[in-house]
Parts: sequence; structure tokens; C-alpha cells
Amino acid sequence: MSPAAERGLLTAHHTGVLERNLHLLQRFTDGVDETASRLSVIPGGSHLSWLLAHLVATRDVMLRLAGADGVWDTETSARYGRGSDADAPEYPPLPELLALLQEQQGRLTVAIEALAARADDAEAPAADTLERLEFLVWHETYHLGQALLYRRAAGLPSPLG
Repeated sequence: MSPAAERGLLTAHHTGVLERNLHLLQRFTDGVDETASRLSVIPGGSHLSWLLAHLVATRDVMLRLAGADGVWDTETSARYGRGSDADAPEYPPLPELLALLQEQQGRLTVAIEALAARADDAEAPAADTLERLEFLVWHETYHLGQALLYRRAAGLPSPLG
């Protein structure tokens, strides 16, 4: 398989994983109230509100890598990026964070399809850009387990059975 074909498959795969991740995040947050969304599983740890804001910030990085605009400016994204403090006083409400993730999903689908369409031309994305996108998709998937733990800490059952 040519590198161009591999790029097309890789980016199509990203879209599917991100859609599945969003679906699971919606299920994991269903019924969690704002108070419960600020509960840490361990002292000094993060919480569900931080996690969703962090994923919005991460998806903004993905959008920018794919040549699209994020939903937040870079300063807001940095507030919830890697190494940020989960004890920040303000977080958007959970429904707003989920709506931002949904909006990003549509933008990412378009941007990733555009990357795949350019796979055979001179403006094809660099391999390191695709590797970074792949890592960020993995990174988001890694955090899904945390979202389920936060749901369970709020006293809610797993929606997975």
C-alpha cells in the first residue's frame, strides 16, 4: 500500500474513533450533575469537568493540526491543556462542554476528510502531523476510562452493563 493510501486510511480511522469516543463520553456523563462533575477520585486529582474541558482543548489542537479553526482561542485551550490545574475556579457547564465536543466532531470530520483528499498531492500532510493526530486520538481514548471512573465516583452505574 502506498504512503498516500495509508494516510487516507489513517485519517478515516481517526474520524471513526473520535465519533465512538464522543458517543461514549455522552453516555458516561448522562445524569452527572455539576456538583458531581467536580468530584476527584483521588485527593488533588482531576475531575470530570476538567477532563471534558481538557478534551475540548485537545480536540482544538487536532483541529489546528488539520488546518481548521478550534472552538476556543489558544489561551482558553491552554487553560485546560496538559499540566493545567484541575482546581481552576471556573468550568463551562457539562452540557456546554458536550456541545463543544459535538461541534468539534463535525469540524474534525470535515478537516480529516480534507486531509485524506490531499493524500496524493503536493500538499499532503507531513508524516509527523499524522503521527501527532494519531497520538491525540489515542490520548482521548485513554481518558475515556477516567470518565467512567468519575461517573462511578458520582454514584452512578456504568452504562456499559
